[in-house]
Amino acid sequence: MKTTEQLYRLPLKALFIQWIQPSYVLVFTIFFIFYFIPEWWMIPIIILFLILFIRYLSFKKIAYTFTSTDIIYQTTLIPKHTVTLSFTQIDELYMTQTFFQKKLRVASIHIKDKNDLVVLPHLPLEHARKILQLYDEKREAQE
Repeated sequence: MKTTEQLYRLPLKALFIQWIQPSYVLVFTIFFIFYFIPEWWMIPIIILFLILFIRYLSFKKIAYTFTSTDIIYQTTLIPKHTVTLSFTQIDELYMTQTFFQKKLRVASIHIKDKNDLVVLPHLPLEHARKILQLYDEKREAQE
């Protein structure tokens, strides 16, 4: 599906938030390597760089836009996958913010429809509020 709307990318703040999230795989690896086999000290460093790289790729693949009737969410890695969610078909839409998201003025939007739950992570706060406002307007118009 082609869209004529401008696709927004996540801000660099989102990458920072993704990078500082704890990784339990890394924690367990560090514990077991340094407790049982300390001469393999390079393995946790390699795993750290792999985790950062994977999180960077997940940051780069997300693009989104919203209109007065739809939210368009796109993953841009091969193959390109586009999801169009109409405000009229959304069962529930809400915004959440963690401590770091509040400090960096970003928010996550959770969209629940008949089929599944879609999370748009770390959107700029202005966009998240605008999406929430558009959803509320459409819901009030339906009632």
